Amino acid sequence: MKALRKSLIVILAVLVLTATLLSFTPTTSSADNSLKTADPEEPVLSADSIDPAVDSGENEWLNEGQYAEATVSVGPEIPGDTGKASFAYDCASESFQYMKGNLHDKLYPASITKLFTAYVALQYLDLSTQVKVGKIIDTLPADSSVALLSVGDLLTVKDLLYGMMLPSGGDAARVMAVTCGRALAGDSKMPEADAMDCFVNEMNRQAQQCGMTDSHFVNPDGYHDDDHYMSLADVVCLGKLCLKNPVIMKAAKTTVYNATRLNVGKKLQWINTNWMLHKYRHPQHYRENVIGLKTGFTGQAGNCMLSVFELDGRYILIGAFGCKTRSERFQSCLEIYDALYD
Repeated sequence: MKALRKSLIVILAVLVLTATLLSFTPTTSSADNSLKTADPEEPVLSADSIDPAVDSGENEWLNEGQYAEATVSVGPEIPGDTGKASFAYDCASESFQYMKGNLHDKLYPASITKLFTAYVALQYLDLSTQVKVGKIIDTLPADSSVALLSVGDLLTVKDLLYGMMLPSGGDAARVMAVTCGRALAGDSKMPEADAMDCFVNEMNRQAQQCGMTDSHFVNPDGYHDDDHYMSLADVVCLGKLCLKNPVIMKAAKTTVYNATRLNVGKKLQWINTNWMLHKYRHPQHYRENVIGLKTGFTGQAGNCMLSVFELDGRYILIGAFGCKTRSERFQSCLEIYDALYD
């Protein structure tokens, strides 16, 4: 009887081990930069897929781990690309056509940050809402890019958006952050510093929610902090978020914008820092099929560019980070595009 019982225990153990092995699915190491084929059910981006009615907050298709389901192709060597980290990503096929650098390495985004500031803020603020510029702009470091706002200026949320996007105004970004932070807290009198912190917390919450798990934000404008960073993977995710938001995309491709200081009736004119949009100002860098997105610069990040090219009804995201000069960030994007698609 004891021998029979022992045999039954052995048989049972074998059955449990077999079931465990059959149910095991191998996983890819997070350190492995080779990525899998895209899920056929995953929607793709094309020129026809931007719906003007799309709510900027409705992007459930951008889920955590999406790049573990994308196809990667490092692509050819491109000598004209002088960025320390760069990429080309086809939004229609959900595939990287070119990459220099590692997908998940820490990357300082500089003013590319302002794209995510706009994405988050526009979920809570109406473009027509009037905003009084407060002393939060005095907290901006002296070497920041600005939209030349003054304390007491009365502008609209739309003006602040364009002030962030075109001249890359850190002052506009901080005023937007305070305005949104107060809206989030339901307290219009919240101290400005507290309101900005509230907004940055929301940026970090939404970054994780959107799948930007390599990112952490310290401020809304991208001024350098060692703890303020993204990755190439997250930059692509951010670019895709922007492509689904027609308000951001309209601002991103606007070359010149005139804002009115409603309190005094005076004009502010802003010019887009993206040279690839300017046919006459920067003809050597102009491309007709470039429709955005954003420049960036800090001493630590170098000169950065996240651009969007429209090609045969689909969108190509091209980024170059860590370039030595302003000109090189545009030239690198153009060199990548020409090498892959021209």
